[in-house]
Amino acid sequence: MDEAIKARAQNQIFKVNAELGCPSGKDASYSLDFEEREYRQKDLVGLIRDMVPYFALTEEEIACLHKSDWNKVSFTRISDAQPTKKGDYGELLLYIILCIFYKSPKFVTKARLRSSTREQIKGFDCAHFSIEDNGGVKLWLGEAKFHATVSGAISSALKSINTNFTDISKVKAELKLLGGEIEVNKSALLHKSAHQRPRRSTGKLTA
Repeated sequence: MDEAIKARAQNQIFKVNAELGCPSGKDASYSLDFEEREYRQKDLVGLIRDMVPYFALTEEEIACLHKSDWNKVSFTRISDAQPTKKGDYGELLLYIILCIFYKSPKFVTKARLRSSTREQIKGFDCAHFSIEDNGGVKLWLGEAKFHATVSGAISSALKSINTNFTDISKVKAELKLLGGEIEVNKSALLHKSAHQRPRRSTGKLTA
């Protein structure tokens, strides 16, 4: 992702530590910056628009496509359903937060997997990963809700997370779907493993 767009996101979205009782102890909420006592909503719209290629295209596509074609290709993967019935906005904001504030890149471009732009993204709304200090791999599977009220969004997100993570068959189905779509640079991993002894990693589900 372009460093300039990362800086824009960090200047518009602020992380606020919160104590919500999460076992990991890493609860946080996020707020837009203010300008003249109002949220910078217009700036957020511009940021979302410019983030669409990074959200909807794979790294390989970004490297191969001419930059003038990024928007044309990426916006064909954004839902054309009614604005109140599509979740792309929330999913894209979740993508921004995970990539920039948690340094957790996506390993599957889920927007590419839906069969029709009239459909919502199947399964969980994000598929990201991060490397722990001990060398283990943490898998981020999450839900994003874009609502008119904060309480409605939180209630809806918690309901989805509880439903998905208490049904082991849904988690297994998600992992099976993701397994054949992983975009991690295999050549880089092979090069690294040729010089270092492999280390056993532990998978971890995080919501």
